[in-house]
Amino acid sequence: MHRSALWSCLGALLLAAASTSTASTPKQVELKTGTIPFFDIKIAYRLYEVVDPGPEEAAMRNPTAIFLHGAKYSSAFWQQLGTLQAVAEAGVRALAIDLPGFGDTPPLPYSDNNMRSELLRTVVEAAWQRVNATVVLVSPSMSGRYSIPFMDRHGTLITSFVAVAPIGVRDWGGPWEDTHKRVCALAVYGAKDALVPDAERLTKLFQHSWKVVIPGAGHRSYEDKPDVFHKVLLAFLKKCRRSADGLMHEVLPEHGIDLVHTLRNAEKDGAL
Repeated sequence: MHRSALWSCLGALLLAAASTSTASTPKQVELKTGTIPFFDIKIAYRLYEVVDPGPEEAAMRNPTAIFLHGAKYSSAFWQQLGTLQAVAEAGVRALAIDLPGFGDTPPLPYSDNNMRSELLRTVVEAAWQRVNATVVLVSPSMSGRYSIPFMDRHGTLITSFVAVAPIGVRDWGGPWEDTHKRVCALAVYGAKDALVPDAERLTKLFQHSWKVVIPGAGHRSYEDKPDVFHKVLLAFLKKCRRSADGLMHEVLPEHGIDLVHTLRNAEKDGAL
């Protein structure tokens, strides 16, 4: 083959490989609703199920992202924002719940840290498709009242923790036992949020952690800059998975450059 033709052929192959690696066809998804029994109440949820997971999703141990919400919201917010569908189309099951007293979930007769942590444990175990699944917990604002006690008591049940300016970080000494070694953490804060100093504190509580401070965003960074939030979240979802034996969580180096690049772009100008 002539040298110019050879280089042309090689270039075409490289271009095809690059387009295959950077462009992924959105997964087919379907919306399901239902409830999860917990003591005397039923926890309402919205679930975007991945209809036909591919080999990459299978390798991630059937990942599921569980979304909590802030004091002014419910699971409906994540659906309206497009977050649940975007996550599911990327191959990760997206489950959003109504916390007690919000949306379609009635309030609990009483509530303390033990009760709130047990509630999330029940949700996580209900979300598992199979043993040793990869589970990501997304906790904004007020939901820190649930996620932080859960992390203390049952943190090793999940693979990754996305802390979106949750309350309670300032007074948190860090998760108990070896959760800080086994769970990946991402701190997401808006630059205009009064809680932004918590981002650095939170990342120091976990062995594998990253942070992003989004310019132009306030306490509800996901609402102020939804496109930026979605790209940061989707990049992070690829970073960690539960190991095959279920004993540890694996940090995937092949997704490190993409995650760092995404976080840096988000902090540079707030628009990716």
